[in-house]
Amino acid sequence: MQDNKILGRILRTSRETPVFLLSELYPPGSGGEPDRKHVESIMSRLRLFGMLVENKGADYRITRRSPLRFTLSEKDRVIMQSFLERPEVPDKLQMLVGDYIRKKTGKEWQHPLTLERIRSAVMMQKGEYWHEGTRKKIVYNKGYQVFAYLAYQFPVYYIQFYHIFLMLAESGLLNDHMTILDAGSGPGATTLAITDFLRRTGHGTADIYAIELSEEQREAYTFLTSGFSRGIKQVNINPVIEGDISNIDKETLPRDVDLLVFQNVLNEMSDLNPADRATLVNNLSEVLSPNGIALIVEPADLSNSVGLRELAGELSRRYGFIVISPCIPGWTRSCRPERCWSFVEKSPVRPTRLMDAVSDHPESYRFRNTDIKYSYAVLSKDPKKARREYLHSDKKTAPLSSLSRHIGKKINVCAAVMSGDLGNSRTHLWKLCDGSPQKPVYAVMPSYHGSPGNLVLRTASYGQVIRLSGVLVRYNDQHDSYNLLVNRDTRVDIS
Repeated sequence: MQDNKILGRILRTSRETPVFLLSELYPPGSGGEPDRKHVESIMSRLRLFGMLVENKGADYRITRRSPLRFTLSEKDRVIMQSFLERPEVPDKLQMLVGDYIRKKTGKEWQHPLTLERIRSAVMMQKGEYWHEGTRKKIVYNKGYQVFAYLAYQFPVYYIQFYHIFLMLAESGLLNDHMTILDAGSGPGATTLAITDFLRRTGHGTADIYAIELSEEQREAYTFLTSGFSRGIKQVNINPVIEGDISNIDKETLPRDVDLLVFQNVLNEMSDLNPADRATLVNNLSEVLSPNGIALIVEPADLSNSVGLRELAGELSRRYGFIVISPCIPGWTRSCRPERCWSFVEKSPVRPTRLMDAVSDHPESYRFRNTDIKYSYAVLSKDPKKARREYLHSDKKTAPLSSLSRHIGKKINVCAAVMSGDLGNSRTHLWKLCDGSPQKPVYAVMPSYHGSPGNLVLRTASYGQVIRLSGVLVRYNDQHDSYNLLVNRDTRVDIS
């Protein structure tokens, strides 16, 4: 802990002063200087964090290097693909969760009374969550409320962020050394996923901060993150900051943040409308570095998913944010977010031992939560990230906004895939967007029309841009939307 405290102070100083001496932080004879053993350990870790360290006799000169992009090797991709095909919470982390429950209750986590109380807390949280409007009030002020979160939500949110962090890495949006702030951290799903991600790759470093209002969640965060990160030198986890993200004193926060995360927190602030939430995000984003990014993640249900798109639109129009993923920059100026239900679906997480024990009940389905479905938005104010506006600059493709003029005709379009397969085994269905439509657009493919020429449509990832050649346009009067019918002669290619 002493090493992490000193390392954190050096990293904070480096954000404001690119070159400095260690003695400037700990003057000789001041009584607060670290001993030689701590200094040598810290200096070796600083090199991992993108610092140049030079020995100057009894002192050290520390220089902050220019940030490099975090890149994934082919080996990294194979490791991540293997893990995420059948994802599960690491055994070490599951053991820590059990240790934490034992520490708080004085009983083994498998104790029948403990499990029954967790079940009751899960049901109470689910009941509050599905309240509409301002009645929804989810709190984590008691130990069993946190245990319920760890049993029911935590495994999904942990694996969910693994997928998101991989997406950011593959998109070139991460630095080799990152300062990360998790706003509304809970017990640390985001921090723990980042820690394990970097451990698996063996490269890249992170200086992680978190804000959390609930004392019980802060206690769980400290216990789990300190235990899980022990021995992983690539990560420095700072003491969790107490505060409400809607009115936090920004003087208590780090500066030059590379990644600001809101994972499954804004939707729980049901007393705020999209404009209020946009103001909250904008205020906190003042801590971002000039090329930093903000990430907002919400559940995939209709209300929260659409609410996220409305929030992204507010941030774009009112505060100059650029939505860089999953949308192409510029889309939010013309789209209708209130009709945009767009989300990702991934392979389900394997239940933890705690989830299995809690769901050992006649109504087990109430306590099992393994589906990975989420909506997200990546935003920045960096003008360099505003790459391209729309996908229909090719004169041989029609913008989706023009479909009303092509009903009954076969046309070519270029668009991004904005959902998983929403259909069934007989008829496959994907939401498409190019930033221009005022009504929802779907690609529809009966299973018997699958062919090598349109196989890409069934394998395209969320947000991937594709070109469809020879699709028949139809209007769906019942849903006030357009369908693009894909048959075996339709050609689908990655754009």
